[in-house]
Amino acid sequence: MENIKWDLESDVVVVGTGAAGSAAASVAFSKGASVLMLEKGSMIGGTTMKSGGQPWIPNNIFLRNQGTDDNREDCLKFMARGCYPQLYNPDDPHFGLPDHEYSLLGAYFDNGYKAIEYFMKIGACQFVLSQPVLPDYVDHVPENKVLRGR
Repeated sequence: MENIKWDLESDVVVVGTGAAGSAAASVAFSKGASVLMLEKGSMIGGTTMKSGGQPWIPNNIFLRNQGTDDNREDCLKFMARGCYPQLYNPDDPHFGLPDHEYSLLGAYFDNGYKAIEYFMKIGACQFVLSQPVLPDYVDHVPENKVLRGR
């Protein structure tokens, strides 16, 4: 093995270049920090590369701009069915979920679009609404009230 000498200073070291690592690095950089990102894989993107890097974000700017109402309770019900099918109960106020899991889905609905808009504002990424928009995951279930655009 070669003797490799590496001497580098950085305010923030991010391990992993997937969505979470890239988000952390982007925010730190936007606040003036020097950032070093490390990736063990042969390509940047981590496991986000497996998904094609497309986020699924309820109540996003594109839906709102076209006047589509992504109702919070309807979306939470849809997410509960998809994320926790073993617990799902459409007649329960929290759709069969324990308080913690229900609050996590609520936090995602309430804040996911804000994060995407922030990343767009700081220039970390640019999202566009592609046409034609593909159907949403499990677009055939009655809980899915917004079939395209998330």
